[in-house]
Formats: sequence, structure tokens, C-alpha cells
Amino acid sequence: MFAAAKALKRFEAPVDRWVDVFAAILRAEALTLFRPLSGMSGGYLCGEGLEPGVLINANHPLSRQRMTAAHELGHLIFGHQSTVDVADDDFQLATKSDTPEEKLAESFAHWFLMPHDLIDASISAMGLEELCTPLEVYRLSLYLGTSYEATARHVVNAQRASRTRSQEWLKEKPATIKRLMIGDVPLLDARNDVHLLELKESRTSRLARDCDLFVLHLPERPATGYRWMLSPESRDHFEVKLDDYTEPIEDEDITSVQVTRRFILQAHSVDSSLKTRLALSNRRRWDPEACLQKFDLDVQLEVAHRVGLAFADESLVAA
Repeated sequence: MFAAAKALKRFEAPVDRWVDVFAAILRAEALTLFRPLSGMSGGYLCGEGLEPGVLINANHPLSRQRMTAAHELGHLIFGHQSTVDVADDDFQLATKSDTPEEKLAESFAHWFLMPHDLIDASISAMGLEELCTPLEVYRLSLYLGTSYEATARHVVNAQRASRTRSQEWLKEKPATIKRLMIGDVPLLDARNDVHLLELKESRTSRLARDCDLFVLHLPERPATGYRWMLSPESRDHFEVKLDDYTEPIEDEDITSVQVTRRFILQAHSVDSSLKTRLALSNRRRWDPEACLQKFDLDVQLEVAHRVGLAFADESLVAA
């Protein structure tokens, strides 16, 4: 959609990381407010003598809040009147019976949060040429900061997958995909996400919420003495829930075999939105200066149930 592409350029959204829709709303000279709402996803408020504003349901998952915010931004971009939006269980704000304005805002939201360049950059960062499995679609959704369902549908419109394949993906439930990645490690809230990352995804960015899980698969040769270690700074916001190998190590092979070290870490201690870094280094414990490899992930952490202004608005007020 041309309007979404124009808005992305106007708000200087990067092509290699999730779109900060709340910052875009602020740059459009509107405020975002989170409140627990009953029976609605959000709303757009405007009028004579009234500063434009966006209202978001604080009880919804982060991906759904972002879609609602982009939808309301669409209303603002197109100059629509004030509106209240209700969503169905499939996180779709516009349905066949909705007005042309609602359908237009919903289309804008999808193209604004999931532009071609960002989809392609994210697939490339995962080391893929195309999407084949539900797990890959779920991982892509976390790069984009959108729901699994919305992502599985939109990649068809973006001509990155067939409708038949998308329909197969939609039969899979995100809860099943998450359980596949973490096994017996508990997920405190069904709305939390599980971020699976490999070494090649170092230096990428991730949008996450308090208590999200991060599953890291990192190559290691234990016999050399080089081991992956979590940085002391990262321990402030990431707690190790599991530290093992994805395959057994045989004694006779330990001198030569490369195995996959698996960490499952949980984001924690988030009282307000913050930017942090998840960092690990592959080094010998007795020689900390000799680092073989590093893994760095920039993480924007959000509180589990945000009430009040968006992070972008808080930063402006603080300034």
C-alpha cells in the first residue's frame, strides 16, 4: 500500500528492525494511552479543539496492541473521524461488514508493520531463503512484532508465500510452537513469546515483554575450554532457566565434537519500558580477554501490563 510506504519514509522507519509504531504516532503529533478496556481493542480520537489521540487496550498481547496502534494511525493518516474499534478472536480489526474506512485502516496497519523490505531483511537474518514451516513464520512474526496469525496471512499479500501454504500454517497454534521450543520450561503467561535465536542472528533487534523466554542455540567445542557465558550486565534483566546441550556428548568424542549449547533465559525485573542488551561471549574462564565469539541482541523490553503513556511519549515528557 502506497500510503503505508509513504508513512514509513515520513517517520524514518528502519528496514532492518521492527517498526516503532508508537514513536510514529508521537511524530504524527498524537499521543498513545494504554487503558484496560472491555469489548474493544482501541480507538482514535480527534475533533475541533481536541488533540488527536490513540487509545489501546492494556490487557491485550503486545503484538495485538501494535496492530491496533497501526490501525488507529491509519485513521489519523487518512483524516478519518473519531472511532472505536472492536476486534474478533483472530486479531483482525476489520471484517467484511465493516466500513471502507475500517478496511482501509486495517490494510494500512498490515503494510505499515510488515513492509516488503522488513520481511525480506528478517527472513535473511534467520538464514532462510523462504518460509516453509510454522516455526519459521512464528520467528518471523517476532522480528516484525506482529501476531503469528497476522504474519501468516500478510506474507501472502506480500507475495512471500502461497495462500495454500498460509492456510496450512494457520492450522497450527502458536502455543504448540512455543512448547516445541521450550519443552518443560514453564511459560508464565500464554501471551508471552518465545524467541528462538542462533549465532547468525547476533546484532539483530528484538521487541519483547517482561517474562518472555529467549532460547539461544550456540555452537561450542567443550574440550577446548571455550564456553558461552552470559555477561554480568545481562543478568540484570535475563535469568537463566535452562543451560544444557541439545545433543548428548560422548566421552570418546569430547575432544573433537562441536555441539549446540542451549540457553533458555527469561526476561525479568521490568518495572517500565527499557532498552537493554542480551550479550554472551564464548571464552575461557581463566582467560576472559581471549574471546572467540560474541552474541549481542538489542532488546526493547516492555512491561507485561502497560497502563499510561507509550514509551515514546514518556521519553518526550522526561526530556
